[in-house]
Amino acid sequence: METIKDSGTNVKSDSISKKKSQKFSVVTQATTHDIDLYSGDDAEKLGAPIPLGIHQKHIVLWSRVTESIEEASITDIRNKVFLSLYCGEEWLRKFYTRFDNRTGALIAYEEAAIDLARKTGPLKSFSHSNCYATGCWSDREGGLVINSGDFCVDQAGNNIERIDVSRKRSAVYTTGSNYSLPPFVAASTKDKEVATRIIYDLATWKFIYEAETIGPLITAGWIVSAVYCAALDTRPSMWITGEAGSGKSMLFRYISDLLGASALSSESATSAGIRQNIDDSSVPVILDEFETSGTDQNVGSTKAILKSMRSAYTSKSATIKGTSSQMGKLYREQYPFAFLSVSSPVLESADAGRIVRLRMQPAERKNAVPSALDINDEDRARFMWSIWRNWDLYREILKAVTLEYSAQEKLADPREKDTYCTVIAGSALIYSIIHRIDNVKELSDPIANLVRVTLENMKEELEATRAQRKDYEVVYNEIMDTKLRVEYISSDADSTRAETMTIGMAVNRAGNGDESADNALKMIGIRAKVTVKNVDGIYTAIAVQNVELSKLLAGSRWRSNGSWTEPLKATPDCIKNYPIRFASAQVKAVLIPVKTQQ
Repeated sequence: METIKDSGTNVKSDSISKKKSQKFSVVTQATTHDIDLYSGDDAEKLGAPIPLGIHQKHIVLWSRVTESIEEASITDIRNKVFLSLYCGEEWLRKFYTRFDNRTGALIAYEEAAIDLARKTGPLKSFSHSNCYATGCWSDREGGLVINSGDFCVDQAGNNIERIDVSRKRSAVYTTGSNYSLPPFVAASTKDKEVATRIIYDLATWKFIYEAETIGPLITAGWIVSAVYCAALDTRPSMWITGEAGSGKSMLFRYISDLLGASALSSESATSAGIRQNIDDSSVPVILDEFETSGTDQNVGSTKAILKSMRSAYTSKSATIKGTSSQMGKLYREQYPFAFLSVSSPVLESADAGRIVRLRMQPAERKNAVPSALDINDEDRARFMWSIWRNWDLYREILKAVTLEYSAQEKLADPREKDTYCTVIAGSALIYSIIHRIDNVKELSDPIANLVRVTLENMKEELEATRAQRKDYEVVYNEIMDTKLRVEYISSDADSTRAETMTIGMAVNRAGNGDESADNALKMIGIRAKVTVKNVDGIYTAIAVQNVELSKLLAGSRWRSNGSWTEPLKATPDCIKNYPIRFASAQVKAVLIPVKTQQ
């Protein structure tokens, strides 16, 4: 059993519970007078608060007592209870004890509040975008910052100041979080044993690939990228599909157990629930039974989560959401997703390139479950720390994988390369841990082979991803699948009947002489069978802007008036900005060749 000693504190590798004895010492001594209210060792020992700035008319300070950020209104800051809880009685007694001939020694709370306000006021406005809770983050030099709430360290286990004074408060690592990371574990030969066991465990499940190792290795590669989380420039998601009996739910349990309290696992979630639960943290999200078809409510919830996934893929900034208090709430969406479902995902082109898709086949036996499904605390800690410790090697591997991927696959676009290379690099890192290789040069042949086998075995998934890159097809199909109400007038004009059909069906009918369908299409800025002088071919005209079409597309990505225009202009052989008469007005339209609509 290995332990490390840090400032006189023992941290055992066989436990990840949040006990006070496991906390790393946190150094928050300020080095400049404009940061610390009181400089010197005595002030630090007494827990002197550190003013951070003003946020929405609130004073923001770092409480050494609670090791967290506190916000206070002018009323709060003058409150005795607030000052005692977050600034500490010892600090107040040391610097604000005043003697009165009549009452004796008293604490001058009002004076302490004024001093806090006076020191905080001149500081620049405080931004919560600089606050980081549980997760693995990257610093400006490219190193790791691992914040568990209980401790804040680099990849070698060295303490990091929670308030980065040297960078003028550019990073504040907070203690409050719903998640925890395992304590530091020193490197040993057992790292290889744990990584090997995990690969063998993952090989229990059967994937639909000729190379049996590809499914387990890619799954392990995604897990590695999920452990690095927000430290990565891109955060690919993974989508595993398989029929009933393939063991998806057990795989969901296995990955959830492996990542433990360092991940959010759920069989039912909404994007708002995920956002609010994770808050300032950065942890992987694992969702089982995540189907893209079903009720309208399910589809809406799925689309919202996929939107979060899209935002989290490369996000470096925070998302601001409105609240009932009118104050706004800042969220940092920097977490990868793992989805497991029966049906294959129907994805927009914007999402397809951000996801690595894997397919499972039904298990050959009833229980496709590793013999030891529950990962013990020590193995979990050892696995995750073996990844964090190798951050520098991973970055070198990622560069090598990207070069090799570009050499072997000429059709890959930048997003596909970022997604697959990030995951393949994780697979290569697992290989390096198992074979105890710490030099990227020694991994040249394994990397080349891994890229080649991935491209050969996952050809179908890659082709599906590339097919979904074509935004113009997605937009056109979205428009054609949208429902339209067409009114038919009887021959004697005494009665009418309404028929609801897709716009595509109305286009076909209008092209075959249906005047009612043609009139309904004109109202939404669409004409069927348009010809252009001196140009061969037949076109469907779609207005560059149309309010009624925008209303029909409500609920889609193309609901904004005219948002469909730019993607449609990328259609091969289309004619852009051609004047067409719709109803009573002539407006510009994109003409889509009929031959490309198949």
